[in-house]
Amino acid sequence: MRELSEGRELEAILGITLAKRGGYSVPELDVTKYQNFVALIQKGYKNITYHNMTHAADLCQSMNYFMVNGTVKTNELESFAMLTAAVAHDFEHPGVNNIFLKKI
Repeated sequence: MRELSEGRELEAILGITLAKRGGYSVPELDVTKYQNFVALIQKGYKNITYHNMTHAADLCQSMNYFMVNGTVKTNELESFAMLTAAVAHDFEHPGVNNIFLKKI
């Protein structure tokens, strides 16, 4: 996906998923502003082993899987919120755990 999206896999996965789930029809959503927000979130992911944009895109797809298969039942607004949270959950993650951060 990274190659197909030219390094923008987070934007690609979220865009496709929201389009399929009707997420862009959330009332009063300015789609351009939202896409700019997602682009900024994507830029905040560091090039680290795990907590990177590919991990966020994977979590977005996993959340979609649970919504599609009925494990998690949501309306359009809830789907939008859950997918947005999935893509932003590790924004600017330093790549170390809390124990390490407490020691410095």
